[in-house]
Amino acid sequence: MSFWRALAIFSGLSVIMPLITDICLPAIPDIARYYGVETGRIQQTFSFLFFGAAFGQIIYGPLADRFGRKPVIVITMLIFTIISFVTVYTATPNSHSFARFLQGATGAGGLIIVRAIIRDLYDGALAIKCSHIQWWGVA
Repeated sequence: MSFWRALAIFSGLSVIMPLITDICLPAIPDIARYYGVETGRIQQTFSFLFFGAAFGQIIYGPLADRFGRKPVIVITMLIFTIISFVTVYTATPNSHSFARFLQGATGAGGLIIVRAIIRDLYDGALAIKCSHIQWWGVA
């Protein structure tokens, strides 16, 4: 796999968590209105998202070591996609919070496994450059 192709894949996977956070921030008042709760209650769903991400990072590292990087990342991204659709259509704030937890838990697969893949494929300056571009978006 070429460096640039790998970089594109790694960047796409690593941007998932910031994306699901930043997309929902401006919509907090609308989501609160939809559920008929205060905005603080919807802001709490971000805590569930981050707890899920922390939980997922603990789980996916050993799973990727045991079963391989590709199967684990493909399964987590499929489940992440399904959970993201479920999150949009939840009926209550509690179910929305639970769906956000699952979204964070599955989205963390991209964060943790990309780091492992970079360590597997590259070493030295190239690994640093790949990690630098992945996290900061600059060369």
